[in-house]
Amino acid sequence: MPNKESIMQAQNRRRLTTRITGHVLDTLKLATITLTRRESLRLLELLDAPPPRNEKFVQAQARYQRTKTDVGPAAE
Repeated sequence: MPNKESIMQAQNRRRLTTRITGHVLDTLKLATITLTRRESLRLLELLDAPPPRNEKFVQAQARYQRTKTDVGPAAE
């Protein structure tokens, strides 16, 4: 018997159909990634519980934050 969550998900699904050009289809195919079941489960695990940030990540994040705050009113 389906639970309440699965019923809600089924009701919330919408289908979008449209005609697209060959160029757009090629772009969509290029942007698509294909994962095995094992890879997809691992990706979901990492999204739910990401590993601790390493030192290089922390440095890069600090550098990015500095560039965001260093932008003056001329850039707006």
